[in-house]
Amino acid sequence: MKLVVQVKLLPTPEQAMALEVTLRTCNRAATYASQVAFAKGLKDRNSLQKAVYADVKATFGLSAQPVVRAVKKVVDAYTTLKASLEAGNLDAAYTSQRCPRCGHTERANRPTRDHFCCRRCGLAGPADIVAGVNVRDRARSAWVLVTAPAPSP
Repeated sequence: MKLVVQVKLLPTPEQAMALEVTLRTCNRAATYASQVAFAKGLKDRNSLQKAVYADVKATFGLSAQPVVRAVKKVVDAYTTLKASLEAGNLDAAYTSQRCPRCGHTERANRPTRDHFCCRRCGLAGPADIVAGVNVRDRARSAWVLVTAPAPSP
């Protein structure tokens, strides 16, 4: 039989600030690792870790465990994103009609093939860029699923 105890941390304000700084540093390290993975086409954990481990430790001042976790976070996110794309979960429908700022979606937001202009908030720009931002946001949702803590029983 396995006993599990949930503990809620009650950090002091200084400890909370240190935790937040560490979390932000780990996220920046993961972003860096993701950029390297994309640029070099690295898809597996071992090759990405070999490529970025020393740089991430030196650049971000992290110890071994957070560096390894950041690399795993990137690889897991790419795996989930690939599975979502293959399963069709990142549907591109309406991405060029949806405003990434306010979420308003309508055909009139795209007055021409190449231009986007939100009828609600006025955000304007190239339709392809707006669609790309919306697809990126959907992909980030997949990233959140990978990095979210497991729900409590």
